[in-house]
Amino acid sequence: MQLATGIVVFFMIWWIVLLLILPFNFQAQKTVEKGTAPSAPKQFSFKKKALYTSFISLLLFIVLYGLIAADVFSFREIVQQKPLW
Repeated sequence: MQLATGIVVFFMIWWIVLLLILPFNFQAQKTVEKGTAPSAPKQFSFKKKALYTSFISLLLFIVLYGLIAADVFSFREIVQQKPLW
């Protein structure tokens, strides 16, 4: 895997994991303040969620890179395969 491909794959994994992590540990505010939605979070810590997302994404990327390096999975083979139809 080339460097640019690795960076793109990592950030794709990062965004998917971020969207999966965002709903965890969510608590809506009990008293609605003026100017906020009732579904607004009580406390939101993006730094904490970004840190968790980065750690999980790094682990998933290492696993994917290992599979690609061991020739278990290859992007090139997927592209070179003829369509089924």
